[in-house]
Amino acid sequence: MMVWIQVISILFFLLWCALFIFKNRKDYVALIALGFKIIAGLCLGLLYKFYLGGGDTFQYFWEGKTILSYLFDHPTDWFSIYFKTIHVKELAHQIVYYDQPRALLFSKIISVFYFFSGGSYWIISAYLSLINFICIHKLVQELN
Repeated sequence: MMVWIQVISILFFLLWCALFIFKNRKDYVALIALGFKIIAGLCLGLLYKFYLGGGDTFQYFWEGKTILSYLFDHPTDWFSIYFKTIHVKELAHQIVYYDQPRALLFSKIISVFYFFSGGSYWIISAYLSLINFICIHKLVQELN
Protein backbone atom coordinates (compact mmCIF):
# COMPACT_ATOMS: atom_id res chain seq x y z
CA MET A 1 0.00 0.00 0.00
CA MET A 2 2.77 2.43 0.92
CA VAL A 3 4.48 1.87 -2.44
CA TRP A 4 1.31 2.92 -4.25
CA ILE A 5 1.06 6.05 -2.14
CA GLN A 6 4.68 6.86 -2.97
CA VAL A 7 4.10 6.31 -6.69
CA ILE A 8 1.01 8.52 -6.66
CA SER A 9 2.89 11.15 -4.65
CA ILE A 10 5.78 11.15 -7.11
CA LEU A 11 3.37 11.44 -10.05
CA PHE A 12 1.60 14.35 -8.35
CA PHE A 13 4.98 15.98 -7.68
CA LEU A 14 5.99 15.59 -11.32
CA LEU A 15 2.64 16.99 -12.44
CA TRP A 16 3.12 20.01 -10.17
CA CYS A 17 6.64 20.52 -11.55
CA ALA A 18 5.34 20.17 -15.11
CA LEU A 19 2.67 22.79 -14.46
CA PHE A 20 5.29 25.17 -13.09
CA ILE A 21 7.58 24.51 -16.05
CA PHE A 22 4.75 24.98 -18.55
CA LYS A 23 3.70 28.24 -16.91
CA ASN A 24 7.29 29.57 -16.82
CA ARG A 25 8.69 27.93 -19.97
CA LYS A 26 10.31 31.17 -21.14
CA ASP A 27 11.98 31.87 -17.80
CA TYR A 28 15.00 29.58 -18.15
CA VAL A 29 16.69 30.93 -15.05
CA ALA A 30 13.69 29.95 -12.91
CA LEU A 31 13.59 26.47 -14.41
CA ILE A 32 17.28 25.89 -13.77
CA ALA A 33 16.94 27.33 -10.27
CA LEU A 34 14.02 24.97 -9.57
CA GLY A 35 16.17 22.00 -10.52
CA PHE A 36 19.01 23.22 -8.32
CA LYS A 37 16.64 23.85 -5.40
CA ILE A 38 15.25 20.32 -5.51
CA ILE A 39 18.71 18.79 -5.90
CA ALA A 40 20.01 20.95 -3.02
CA GLY A 41 17.20 19.72 -0.76
CA LEU A 42 18.05 16.11 -1.57
CA CYS A 43 21.78 16.75 -1.10
CA LEU A 44 21.10 18.30 2.30
CA GLY A 45 19.36 15.09 3.32
CA LEU A 46 22.28 13.03 2.04
CA LEU A 47 24.71 15.23 3.97
CA TYR A 48 22.75 14.81 7.18
CA LYS A 49 22.28 11.08 6.70
CA PHE A 50 25.74 9.94 5.62
CA TYR A 51 28.16 12.61 6.85
CA LEU A 52 26.58 14.04 9.99
CA GLY A 53 24.72 10.89 11.05
CA GLY A 54 21.36 12.60 11.59
CA GLY A 55 20.14 16.04 12.49
CA ASP A 56 17.09 18.21 12.84
CA THR A 57 15.63 17.35 9.42
CA PHE A 58 15.51 13.68 10.35
CA GLN A 59 14.23 14.55 13.83
CA TYR A 60 11.29 16.43 12.28
CA PHE A 61 10.70 13.46 9.99
CA TRP A 62 10.58 10.99 12.88
CA GLU A 63 8.39 13.28 14.95
CA GLY A 64 5.99 13.62 12.02
CA LYS A 65 5.86 9.83 11.86
CA THR A 66 5.20 9.65 15.62
CA ILE A 67 2.35 12.18 15.40
CA LEU A 68 0.81 10.34 12.47
CA SER A 69 1.09 6.96 14.22
CA TYR A 70 -0.60 8.45 17.27
CA LEU A 71 -3.41 9.79 15.10
CA PHE A 72 -3.96 6.38 13.51
CA ASP A 73 -4.23 4.89 17.00
CA HIS A 74 -6.47 7.74 18.30
CA PRO A 75 -8.39 9.14 15.29
CA THR A 76 -10.79 11.13 17.47
CA ASP A 77 -7.89 13.27 18.72
CA TRP A 78 -7.12 14.69 15.25
CA PHE A 79 -8.49 18.17 15.95
CA SER A 80 -6.90 18.50 19.37
CA ILE A 81 -3.49 17.29 18.14
CA TYR A 82 -3.31 19.77 15.28
CA PHE A 83 -5.00 22.79 16.84
CA LYS A 84 -4.37 22.51 20.60
CA THR A 85 -0.67 22.26 21.30
CA ILE A 86 -1.26 21.33 24.94
CA HIS A 87 -2.75 17.99 23.91
CA VAL A 88 0.58 16.86 22.48
CA LYS A 89 1.91 16.41 26.00
CA GLU A 90 0.63 12.84 25.70
CA LEU A 91 3.46 12.36 23.21
CA ALA A 92 6.07 14.22 25.29
CA HIS A 93 8.06 11.06 25.97
CA GLN A 94 8.28 10.39 22.19
CA ILE A 95 8.69 13.90 20.75
CA VAL A 96 11.77 16.04 21.40
CA TYR A 97 10.18 19.33 20.30
CA TYR A 98 6.83 19.04 22.12
CA ASP A 99 7.53 22.14 24.25
CA GLN A 100 8.78 24.29 21.33
CA PRO A 101 5.69 25.61 19.48
CA ARG A 102 7.39 26.49 16.18
CA ALA A 103 9.24 23.19 15.94
CA LEU A 104 6.12 21.29 16.96
CA LEU A 105 4.13 23.09 14.26
CA PHE A 106 6.67 22.04 11.66
CA SER A 107 6.53 18.43 12.93
CA LYS A 108 2.75 18.54 12.52
CA ILE A 109 3.13 19.82 8.96
CA ILE A 110 5.65 17.09 8.23
CA SER A 111 3.19 14.49 9.55
CA VAL A 112 0.73 15.52 6.82
CA PHE A 113 3.47 15.22 4.19
CA TYR A 114 4.50 11.89 5.75
CA PHE A 115 1.01 10.55 5.12
CA PHE A 116 0.79 11.77 1.53
CA SER A 117 4.35 10.74 0.63
CA GLY A 118 4.02 7.19 1.89
CA GLY A 119 6.61 7.81 4.57
CA SER A 120 9.48 8.78 2.26
CA TYR A 121 11.93 11.36 3.57
CA TRP A 122 13.16 12.03 0.04
CA ILE A 123 9.71 12.73 -1.39
CA ILE A 124 8.98 15.08 1.51
CA SER A 125 12.28 16.86 0.84
CA ALA A 126 11.43 17.29 -2.82
CA TYR A 127 7.95 18.65 -2.00
CA LEU A 128 9.29 21.12 0.56
CA SER A 129 11.94 22.31 -1.91
CA LEU A 130 9.30 22.76 -4.61
CA ILE A 131 6.92 24.66 -2.33
CA ASN A 132 9.76 26.83 -1.04
CA PHE A 133 10.93 27.62 -4.55
CA ILE A 134 7.45 28.47 -5.81
CA CYS A 135 6.97 30.88 -2.90
CA ILE A 136 10.34 32.54 -3.54
CA HIS A 137 9.57 32.76 -7.27
CA LYS A 138 6.21 34.43 -6.57
CA LEU A 139 7.90 36.91 -4.22
CA VAL A 140 10.52 37.80 -6.83
CA GLN A 141 7.79 38.29 -9.43
CA GLU A 142 5.88 40.59 -7.09
CA LEU A 143 8.98 42.63 -6.27
CA ASN A 144 9.90 43.12 -9.94
